[in-house]
Amino acid sequence: GTQMAWAPARVAFAEDRVATVSVIVAGSTTGTIWDAANTASASNARRLAAIPMSVGVYVINMPVAYGIVVTPGTGMTVAVSYS
Repeated sequence: GTQMAWAPARVAFAEDRVATVSVIVAGSTTGTIWDAANTASASNARRLAAIPMSVGVYVINMPVAYGIVVTPGTGMTVAVSYS
């Protein structure tokens, strides 16, 4: 699936795989992809990847155990693809 985000959001709810992150609108700070069940449980221990501040498609290809939470950077819009 694919989901757009411009604010912290849960993208997937269980074991999945983050495939790619497409930065549609660049931000002024980096974003983060988390292996977490919800935004409250997203912590540095479950950080998967940083989302760069520039427009582009970035391959993550990482499995998650709890779910996928995305926190876009300030002003950033992203599309997260997962399977």
